[in-house]
Amino acid sequence: MIERIGYRIFSQFPECCCVSRWIPERDAPGEGKQGEEIFRVSEMIEVMTESQPAVLARQVQSSIVKNVISAGVADKCDGLVTSTGNLNLVIRTADCAAVMIYDPVLEIAVNLHVGWRGVYSAIIGKALDKLTTDYNSRPQDCIVAVSPAIGSCCYQVGPEFRNYFDAAFLTERNGMLYFDLKGMINTQLIAAGVPPDKIEISAHCTRCSSLQLPSYRRNFTRNRIWNIIKIKGE
Repeated sequence: MIERIGYRIFSQFPECCCVSRWIPERDAPGEGKQGEEIFRVSEMIEVMTESQPAVLARQVQSSIVKNVISAGVADKCDGLVTSTGNLNLVIRTADCAAVMIYDPVLEIAVNLHVGWRGVYSAIIGKALDKLTTDYNSRPQDCIVAVSPAIGSCCYQVGPEFRNYFDAAFLTERNGMLYFDLKGMINTQLIAAGVPPDKIEISAHCTRCSSLQLPSYRRNFTRNRIWNIIKIKGE
């Protein structure tokens, strides 16, 4: 069974579809040949995009964002941008976040893969700068949905994170250090010019949510959340 969540902030923009879909971990196959086969991208893409045209990023934990105009695979990048209708932009996650951006004025869609390396390398600001440079988009016009991701409740990190991020995004509990990825994403969106009331961040933690979301940190799963944004064409 495939589960899904939509994003309330997109409800006022029916011309744009934004959704996250996944196979609950309780229903996902285990290790071995069957598990490998069911999670083949070529097979899953048909199911998750309902056989509609899609472009996937070959994610490499970078800050590279690419313009795309047709279905296929965008090699070695972690961000996709399009103004093409009926083209699903797909980012797959299993603890990192998908940051899905829509400019309703110019009808431009963006999907970003954002983990700690993404916020450290400022992929969000770079993507919004690209929108301004390539499309004359304005950050204040954009709306944003952030997918389920690992929360500060569960995102245990090493002491080196103190060298990477402000202390406001790090919490120490029982001698362990935890990182607030979602808080960092929100801060970077606002710093880039997106109004706070145009940002929706999922409260679900991939590692501990009752939704049985895929979490690599929990069980090294091959399963992924398929985060999809699409501008509906005529």
